[in-house]
Formats: sequence, structure tokens, C-alpha cells
Amino acid sequence: MSERRATHVTSPFARVAWQGDRLRVGGACFVIQEFGAADLEPAVGGDPCFVLYKSRHILDLYERFLNSTPEYRPVRIFEIGIWKAGGAVFFTEIFD
Repeated sequence: MSERRATHVTSPFARVAWQGDRLRVGGACFVIQEFGAADLEPAVGGDPCFVLYKSRHILDLYERFLNSTPEYRPVRIFEIGIWKAGGAVFFTEIFD
């Protein structure tokens, strides 16, 4: 009889480190740009960062979904409305 080994799956969001209005994933830095706020320049006030046009609330929803389905690993992600490419880089980093 074969022995089954338990595998521990970690959420991709375990790699996200928040630093105020910015976050880091791997070697990439992101500044959060929320709807209606003045446009941010990503290099102002720190390291050069990608602009991520998603609210903290939306990112929390993504994290909750991925924590509830730890076996979920997308093969492809299609994002509509890429603005300054922050979302594309973010998803690449968390699922890399």
C-alpha cells in the first residue's frame, strides 16, 4: 500500500510585504493608486515602483479567495484595462 504525504500549499500572498501605501513582492515594489486619487509618480518618496491601480480592499479580496482555494494556480491570467502595467507585473510576481 502506498503512503500518501500531506503537502502544504502556501498562498501566493504570503510573499506580499506591505509598507504603508506600498507593497513588495519578490524584487518588485508597487505603489497603490486608488480610483479618484491624484496620479502618483512611482519613484516619488522611495524606491522606483510600479503603479498598481487596485485598492487595498480589492487586494484583500484576491488574498481571501486564494487562501480559500490553496490548490488554485492559474495557468493564464487575462486582465482588462492595463494601466501603467502594475497589475500585470503584480500577478506575474505573486504566481512566479
